[in-house]
Amino acid sequence: MPLPLLLRRLWNAWKAVGRGIGIVTGFVLLSVLWITIFGIYALCRKCAGLLKRSSPPASYWQPVPPDYPNSLDHEF
Repeated sequence: MPLPLLLRRLWNAWKAVGRGIGIVTGFVLLSVLWITIFGIYALCRKCAGLLKRSSPPASYWQPVPPDYPNSLDHEF
């Protein structure tokens, strides 16, 4: 049994409103979950890093011994 024209229009309008509400609600809920989960994770990493006593090296540079003198003069 097909719906009357007025009810069909009301139903389509309600579906559009419901979709908009769902998009906004989904964005808000996912944002809150994202901030909460990764915020707690970051705090745990920060606290675990504070317990570590080792100091970072002064530099990560490692000198490379030259292959032979003037090795870059004639590359090709």
